[in-house]
Amino acid sequence: MLLINCLLVISSALILLSTVIFCMINGIASMPSSAKVFIALEHHLPEKITGDIIEAGAGWGGMALWLAQRYPQNTICAWENAWLPFGILWIRAKYSNQKNLQVKYGSFLQQPLDSVGLIYTFLCRKGMQKVCKWIHGTPSVSLLLVSYMFSLPDTKPDKTVHLNNQLVNELLFYFYR
Repeated sequence: MLLINCLLVISSALILLSTVIFCMINGIASMPSSAKVFIALEHHLPEKITGDIIEAGAGWGGMALWLAQRYPQNTICAWENAWLPFGILWIRAKYSNQKNLQVKYGSFLQQPLDSVGLIYTFLCRKGMQKVCKWIHGTPSVSLLLVSYMFSLPDTKPDKTVHLNNQLVNELLFYFYR
């Protein structure tokens, strides 16, 4: 019994340490999107997307699974670089039977944008700076970027959807053509 308690304490400490480390690396902890986000996306995303769909910073996988169900004709690439959320995302994807969902560990910046039609993000300002450089570093990109709560630096969104009375709780749409 003592051995089991010790193992539980050690594994809990490792999970906590991992969460803190990746929070410092990414600038934000993995957080699930709220129900209001899914409802708003249902109304504001186009019916069809031409090209692949990327979730940059997929966290626990709720949005990736939803995108895979909404767009069964598209390939969904869910990127996560924190090992614990990635593991949960991988398990959820494996047992969801969503054949169009690919789960990838590492930086979404590895993904070429030439065949991408939609990027969804829930990243902090530091992450959005990387997204901005990634998109602007790709010539003749044509895609829709949707960001929850965090804007691209020095770029005004083409469309903003407020999810409630709080100004910071919004979806930002950027159209690149």
